[in-house]
Amino acid sequence: MEKNFQQWAKEKINIEKKDSYKIFCKKREIWMAKIGVNIGNESSKDSPFFRPILILETSMGGDLILGIPLTSQYNEKMNKFLVPISHPKLLKKSFVQLNQVKIFSRKRLERNFDIKISSEELYTIKNRLQEKVLKPRLSEKTHSIVNRISNENLN
Repeated sequence: MEKNFQQWAKEKINIEKKDSYKIFCKKREIWMAKIGVNIGNESSKDSPFFRPILILETSMGGDLILGIPLTSQYNEKMNKFLVPISHPKLLKKSFVQLNQVKIFSRKRLERNFDIKISSEELYTIKNRLQEKVLKPRLSEKTHSIVNRISNENLN
């Protein structure tokens, strides 16, 4: 698929105009988000702009949330960064991609799938995120902040 960066630039202008304070999301929910045109080895599917994401945290300041894109594509080389999630409404076996955790504006959220993963799954995801992505790259001070956030109430 050819990448359409010009169309994505126009789309970003429309996203910026949205009122993010009318978008209400909660931890553990799965939303469709306009992430954009993928660059290099970033995961993509048929739609160049849309990806489902899991909301990890909603109190990042202003209209910011912490989210992780989902994929249905299992890749053995990326296994350590994939955590399976399950829900009766998910049509395919799905994984969160820990190595793609990102802070997003709520303005990027388009549609709530009305899917909320369990507290246990969120706990597993946060622990794996800390172990596989954050710990190898963080300073001691940052480790203590991450530990505090990981141990907060997951609901």
